[in-house]
Amino acid sequence: MSPLRVWLAGVLITLGALWLLDAANVLDAGSTIDHWWPVAVMALAVCAAVAERRISLGPTVLFVIGALLLVDQLDVAKIDAVVWPIIAILAGLWLLVNRSGGAARAT
Repeated sequence: MSPLRVWLAGVLITLGALWLLDAANVLDAGSTIDHWWPVAVMALAVCAAVAERRISLGPTVLFVIGALLLVDQLDVAKIDAVVWPIIAILAGLWLLVNRSGGAARAT
């Protein structure tokens, strides 16, 4: 079974359970989703790593971004002021320095 399919199924099951709990007045689904949605990003990264059977750059970056979003959503630390600009700068530098991009190198 495709990891993306497993991830999507997990997201749908979680949403359905949250909506049922909201209908039973156990919790507020909107507030819960608002605070915990970055966990879905982190789960997607784990599914991608499992699919590749190794930990590569893509899933690692996706997991770190999900973790930073979760820390920001839960107000554990104020990330907006420093971390996101640094991530943007590092991503831009990586794009400039990375030589394995689209075109083949001349030998």
